[in-house]
Amino acid sequence: HITEKRTSATAPGKIILFGEHAVVYGQPAIAVPVDAVTARVVVETLDEEGIELVLRDLGESVWLHEALDDHPLSRAVRNFFRQSPELAMMDDGLRLTFTSSIPMAGGMGSGAALTAALFRSLARHYNVPSLATDDVISDMTYEIERLYHGTPSGIDNTVVAYNTPVYFVRDLFYSD
Repeated sequence: HITEKRTSATAPGKIILFGEHAVVYGQPAIAVPVDAVTARVVVETLDEEGIELVLRDLGESVWLHEALDDHPLSRAVRNFFRQSPELAMMDDGLRLTFTSSIPMAGGMGSGAALTAALFRSLARHYNVPSLATDDVISDMTYEIERLYHGTPSGIDNTVVAYNTPVYFVRDLFYSD
């Protein structure tokens, strides 16, 4: 299943031009991706078993089997492998290196972008195109956004997964 020893993916930051707080309550918002800032995840195959999460910007590293299940990025990795019976059986050694130029806690979708980049990079690494579609990336990212934000609107995952400007109403959105 593995296509290469090293794969990567990026996702943009986002800004909401109109309706930032009201979007949670079903009001419309307009948001755009910001490609000047991005999150990137590099997946490398290791010769040893286990999955190492390297948060380069924070100077942290943790093995998945030691990470708390409620940590959003460790939960995202576990959720990805649960998407397919074939993937659930994988015991390859991996190093997942996370980097981002998106300001954390700045309202630019840094968590959603890291998560979307993670899912895309893993889908490419394991050559699973059905898990790399914008729809699937957005849906899987939304599930992790719930860990970050409790009841997210869905705008962050939508903008970073589709990488397009959107007119967004919760549970309904339009892109150009």
